Amino acid sequence: MKRIIAFMLSTVAAFTMMIGAAGASNYSDVSDTAWYSTAINAMSPDYMNGYEDGTFRPNNYITRAEAAAILDRAMVPAQYGGEIIFNDVPYDAWYFKAASWNGLFIGGTDMYPNGSTPLGYTAYFYPNDYITREDIAVGIYNRALSTGLVDYSAFPSVTTYVDRNQISPNDPNNEYPYEKAFAVLNQLGVMTGNPDGTINPQGLLTRAEMATIMYNLLD
Repeated sequence: MKRIIAFMLSTVAAFTMMIGAAGASNYSDVSDTAWYSTAINAMSPDYMNGYEDGTFRPNNYITRAEAAAILDRAMVPAQYGGEIIFNDVPYDAWYFKAASWNGLFIGGTDMYPNGSTPLGYTAYFYPNDYITREDIAVGIYNRALSTGLVDYSAFPSVTTYVDRNQISPNDPNNEYPYEKAFAVLNQLGVMTGNPDGTINPQGLLTRAEMATIMYNLLD
């Protein structure tokens, strides 16, 4: 638990001024009374950007490239030895660094387009695909674990969500423990599920939800 607290403190320290300064919304489509207003104001513009027309578009879905970039900006450095060069991530892409360093942390369904290999990506990242709730959950889990500051052994490995049967099984190497990730993030108050007892693991993640998840992690 001390290692988990150390990780949280080291991460939160960088965000104390940002969160404390959150106030009225800077976006024309984010009402100050919206459930996601505080999170969006706290996470932007340094970690989640709005659009040139002054909107945030909270109900738009997050792409895998955007999710990788947010993890890269918002979490402490990983103890990670090198980049992964994905076939579909160009060197001049704005998300190249984020995808190369975070691509293997984020969950996924296929290594190769033909689906011949198990979970996780090694050759393709599919940066323009929308990310699912379970893929960002395991991405945060793996990203935090990679820092070397976090020990998840004391946390439960299973959840009580009524739709837990929809959570993807672990891969053979246990590098993408989806349900464990949900259990950890639930206990930490980062992703706590819906009022009806579901977690909707295969659902796509909106920008408002992403801002809220990261705000909860840092708050």
